[in-house]
Amino acid sequence: MILLALVFALSQSQQISDEVVVNSLKLAQSIEQKEPRRAFTIREKAVDQALGIPVGKRTDILNQALLVELVRTTAQRRPLFRGEAEGEYHLSVLEAVAEWKNPLVIPALVDCLENGGTVFHALADFGNSAFPQVYKVGAESNRSNAQGALLTLNLMLEKSTINA
Repeated sequence: MILLALVFALSQSQQISDEVVVNSLKLAQSIEQKEPRRAFTIREKAVDQALGIPVGKRTDILNQALLVELVRTTAQRRPLFRGEAEGEYHLSVLEAVAEWKNPLVIPALVDCLENGGTVFHALADFGNSAFPQVYKVGAESNRSNAQGALLTLNLMLEKSTINA
């Protein structure tokens, strides 16, 4: 019953079809899959399907599930992923989150600065909203992603997304 109310509220708030909402909920549930056996394969397929949906047509529930998954995979990858498939999966989740232009993603993206251009550009597009967190990482010279922070700050200046 609660799930139906959530589906209805979501479809009304974003003015999208019931089918899109239901599919988004199914993908979000797959991304949050906890069953140890087959869980990785289920999540991987769900993220691939989510990437196939234009970012403007993704529901907030799906985007939030992707954000939670990015935080989870970022925490798990330290110090290194256990295998190549997990690394590729993390990058797919990162790509999906970077496309969502919601300030909620800034802290998760800042934690992924060592992942390169996708993160640099996404954070640079946030401009003043992301500046304090990116600057803090750049000022901490002992962090491995300080170089990524400095490149991001440079992009912010080039794109004129910050008030210098």
